[in-house]
Amino acid sequence: MTESTVLHSNLKKARTDKGLTQNDVSVKLGVSRQAVSRWENGNAYPDIDNLTLLSEIYGVSVDELLGTMSADSGAGQKRTPRKAKEPFSFKDLLSNREHWILILILVLTSHQAIIGFIVSCYILVWTFRKRKDYKFVIILSAVCVLHHFRDVLFIISLYIPDSYGSIERVF
Repeated sequence: MTESTVLHSNLKKARTDKGLTQNDVSVKLGVSRQAVSRWENGNAYPDIDNLTLLSEIYGVSVDELLGTMSADSGAGQKRTPRKAKEPFSFKDLLSNREHWILILILVLTSHQAIIGFIVSCYILVWTFRKRKDYKFVIILSAVCVLHHFRDVLFIISLYIPDSYGSIERVF
Protein backbone atom coordinates (compact mmCIF):
# COMPACT_ATOMS: atom_id res chain seq x y z
CA MET A 1 0.00 0.00 0.00
CA THR A 2 1.14 3.51 -0.69
CA GLU A 3 1.53 6.06 2.07
CA SER A 4 -1.52 8.06 0.90
CA THR A 5 -3.65 4.90 0.95
CA VAL A 6 -2.48 4.17 4.47
CA LEU A 7 -3.11 7.74 5.65
CA HIS A 8 -6.61 8.15 4.30
CA SER A 9 -7.74 4.69 5.38
CA ASN A 10 -6.23 5.23 8.85
CA LEU A 11 -8.03 8.57 9.17
CA LYS A 12 -11.37 7.01 8.28
CA LYS A 13 -10.81 3.98 10.55
CA ALA A 14 -9.76 6.12 13.51
CA ARG A 15 -12.82 8.36 13.10
CA THR A 16 -15.26 5.46 12.86
CA ASP A 17 -13.59 3.66 15.78
CA LYS A 18 -14.13 6.78 17.86
CA GLY A 19 -17.79 6.94 16.74
CA LEU A 20 -17.52 10.38 15.19
CA THR A 21 -19.02 11.71 11.97
CA GLN A 22 -17.14 13.80 9.45
CA ASN A 23 -19.23 16.76 10.56
CA ASP A 24 -18.20 16.24 14.23
CA VAL A 25 -14.53 16.21 13.24
CA SER A 26 -14.88 19.26 10.99
CA VAL A 27 -16.49 21.27 13.81
CA LYS A 28 -13.71 20.32 16.26
CA LEU A 29 -11.01 21.25 13.75
CA GLY A 30 -12.70 24.35 12.37
CA VAL A 31 -12.61 23.09 8.78
CA SER A 32 -15.33 22.14 6.32
CA ARG A 33 -16.85 18.67 6.26
CA GLN A 34 -15.71 18.43 2.62
CA ALA A 35 -12.09 18.88 3.77
CA VAL A 36 -12.42 15.92 6.12
CA SER A 37 -14.05 13.92 3.31
CA ARG A 38 -11.18 14.76 0.91
CA TRP A 39 -8.62 13.63 3.54
CA GLU A 40 -10.42 10.32 4.02
CA ASN A 41 -10.82 9.74 0.27
CA GLY A 42 -7.14 10.46 -0.43
CA ASN A 43 -7.88 13.55 -2.55
CA ALA A 44 -6.11 15.90 -0.15
CA TYR A 45 -3.87 15.78 2.91
CA PRO A 46 -4.30 17.49 6.26
CA ASP A 47 -1.53 19.92 7.21
CA ILE A 48 0.71 19.09 10.15
CA ASP A 49 -1.36 21.14 12.62
CA ASN A 50 -4.59 19.41 11.64
CA LEU A 51 -2.85 16.02 11.66
CA THR A 52 -1.72 16.65 15.24
CA LEU A 53 -5.24 17.72 16.24
CA LEU A 54 -6.72 14.66 14.51
CA SER A 55 -4.42 12.39 16.48
CA GLU A 56 -5.57 14.05 19.72
CA ILE A 57 -9.26 13.82 18.76
CA TYR A 58 -8.98 10.17 17.74
CA GLY A 59 -6.72 9.24 20.67
CA VAL A 60 -4.01 7.74 18.46
CA SER A 61 -0.49 8.83 17.63
CA VAL A 62 0.48 10.69 14.48
CA ASP A 63 2.67 7.69 13.62
CA GLU A 64 -0.37 5.43 13.63
CA LEU A 65 -2.29 7.80 11.38
CA LEU A 66 0.63 7.97 8.96
CA GLY A 67 0.98 4.20 9.04
CA THR A 68 4.53 4.14 10.39
CA MET A 69 3.65 1.87 13.31
CA SER A 70 3.93 -1.88 12.91
CA ALA A 71 0.66 -3.77 12.87
CA ASP A 72 1.44 -5.83 15.98
CA SER A 73 2.69 -2.95 18.11
CA GLY A 74 0.17 -1.11 20.23
CA ALA A 75 -0.49 2.60 20.19
CA GLY A 76 2.48 4.66 21.26
CA GLN A 77 4.83 1.70 21.48
CA LYS A 78 7.84 0.79 19.39
CA ARG A 79 8.19 1.64 15.72
CA THR A 80 8.56 -0.78 12.86
CA PRO A 81 12.29 -1.53 12.65
CA ARG A 82 13.94 -0.30 9.48
CA LYS A 83 16.43 -2.36 7.60
CA ALA A 84 19.84 -1.54 9.01
CA LYS A 85 22.62 -0.59 6.63
CA GLU A 86 25.07 -3.42 6.44
CA PRO A 87 28.57 -2.59 7.64
CA PHE A 88 31.41 -2.18 5.17
CA SER A 89 33.13 -5.45 4.45
CA PHE A 90 36.49 -5.88 2.73
CA LYS A 91 35.44 -9.43 1.87
CA ASP A 92 32.54 -8.11 -0.20
CA LEU A 93 34.82 -5.56 -1.84
CA LEU A 94 37.41 -8.18 -2.77
CA SER A 95 34.79 -10.48 -4.26
CA ASN A 96 33.20 -7.73 -6.37
CA ARG A 97 34.10 -8.36 -10.01
CA GLU A 98 33.01 -4.98 -11.32
CA HIS A 99 35.27 -3.23 -8.82
CA TRP A 100 38.31 -5.21 -9.98
CA ILE A 101 37.51 -4.75 -13.66
CA LEU A 102 37.44 -0.96 -13.22
CA ILE A 103 40.78 -1.04 -11.41
CA LEU A 104 42.27 -3.27 -14.14
CA ILE A 105 41.09 -0.89 -16.87
CA LEU A 106 42.65 2.06 -15.03
CA VAL A 107 45.94 0.21 -14.67
CA LEU A 108 46.02 -1.00 -18.29
CA THR A 109 45.41 2.49 -19.66
CA SER A 110 47.94 4.11 -17.34
CA HIS A 111 50.71 4.13 -20.00
CA GLN A 112 48.58 5.85 -22.65
CA ALA A 113 48.24 9.58 -22.03
CA ILE A 114 45.27 10.59 -24.18
CA ILE A 115 43.36 7.31 -24.06
CA GLY A 116 44.11 6.98 -20.34
CA PHE A 117 42.82 10.51 -19.73
CA ILE A 118 39.54 9.82 -21.53
CA VAL A 119 39.01 6.42 -19.88
CA SER A 120 39.93 7.74 -16.42
CA CYS A 121 37.50 10.65 -16.77
CA TYR A 122 34.74 8.31 -17.88
CA ILE A 123 35.35 5.85 -15.03
CA LEU A 124 35.51 8.70 -12.50
CA VAL A 125 32.20 10.20 -13.59
CA TRP A 126 30.44 6.84 -14.00
CA THR A 127 31.63 5.50 -10.65
CA PHE A 128 30.79 8.71 -8.83
CA ARG A 129 27.26 8.67 -10.25
CA LYS A 130 26.43 4.97 -10.09
CA ARG A 131 28.70 3.37 -7.48
CA LYS A 132 29.54 5.86 -4.74
CA ASP A 133 30.55 2.98 -2.49
CA TYR A 134 33.57 2.27 -4.73
CA LYS A 135 35.66 4.86 -2.92
CA PHE A 136 39.00 3.32 -3.91
CA VAL A 137 38.04 3.34 -7.61
CA ILE A 138 36.93 6.97 -7.34
CA ILE A 139 40.22 7.99 -5.72
CA LEU A 140 42.32 5.94 -8.14
CA SER A 141 40.50 7.31 -11.18
CA ALA A 142 40.87 10.89 -9.88
CA VAL A 143 44.61 10.37 -9.47
CA CYS A 144 44.79 8.87 -12.96
CA VAL A 145 42.88 11.84 -14.42
CA LEU A 146 45.35 14.27 -12.87
CA HIS A 147 48.35 12.18 -13.99
CA HIS A 148 47.07 11.84 -17.55
CA PHE A 149 46.10 15.51 -17.71
CA ARG A 150 49.71 16.41 -16.91
CA ASP A 151 50.93 14.04 -19.65
CA VAL A 152 48.46 15.45 -22.18
CA LEU A 153 49.61 18.99 -21.39
CA PHE A 154 53.22 17.88 -21.88
CA ILE A 155 52.40 16.34 -25.26
CA ILE A 156 50.59 19.49 -26.36
CA SER A 157 53.53 21.63 -25.25
CA LEU A 158 55.83 19.64 -27.54
CA TYR A 159 53.94 20.91 -30.57
CA ILE A 160 53.42 24.54 -29.62
CA PRO A 161 54.90 26.86 -32.23
CA ASP A 162 57.95 28.83 -31.15
CA SER A 163 58.10 32.61 -31.30
CA TYR A 164 59.14 32.55 -35.00
CA GLY A 165 55.95 30.82 -36.17
CA SER A 166 57.52 27.50 -37.05
CA ILE A 167 56.57 24.31 -35.26
CA GLU A 168 59.49 22.88 -33.38
CA ARG A 169 59.49 19.41 -31.90
CA VAL A 170 61.51 19.21 -28.70
CA PHE A 171 63.03 15.97 -27.44
